Amino acid sequence: AHEIAREKQLGIAVFMPWIKKTLVEVFVVVGTLLVVQSLGYDVRAILGGLGIGGLAFALAAQDTIANLFGSLVVAIDQPFKLGETVKIGTSIGMVEDIGLRSTKLRLIDKSLMVLPNKTVAAESVVNLSRFTQRRVEQVIGLTYDTKAGQMEEMVEEVRRIILDEAEVDPTSVIVYFRDY
Repeated sequence: AHEIAREKQLGIAVFMPWIKKTLVEVFVVVGTLLVVQSLGYDVRAILGGLGIGGLAFALAAQDTIANLFGSLVVAIDQPFKLGETVKIGTSIGMVEDIGLRSTKLRLIDKSLMVLPNKTVAAESVVNLSRFTQRRVEQVIGLTYDTKAGQMEEMVEEVRRIILDEAEVDPTSVIVYFRDY
């Protein structure tokens, strides 16, 4: 299943090792309980004691559990995949790793930012790699002695250069003189 998920580039592929470990642990726990029960011990009493200890553990590990649920939200929603550029909160970077506790972004300045998954799940995520179109605003500086006719020619020339590009949607091109 891990290989298939990786070949199809599914977001769940990152979590497949975690799923495998969880399944192994469940089988070990169930197997241990069956062995303990076959030895004549009262498994219900043991599980009751573990329930109270589990509650104390859950309260102590609240942040860790929040990060695990955050990683599940990231896996299910799939707002981004490895290698995509995203904006999470005010940080922009490429997704390097999606783990159980955190997501790692390589920022524009090449530093590594590690965000807890509870933060990733709570923040708005803008996936910059999935734009259908991009808008570019380019300001061209001209001197004050440029004549009105020259400016009109400049605007038309820039419009023509943009429209000559095959990838550009001609209905979305806006070129104009804004201000001095």
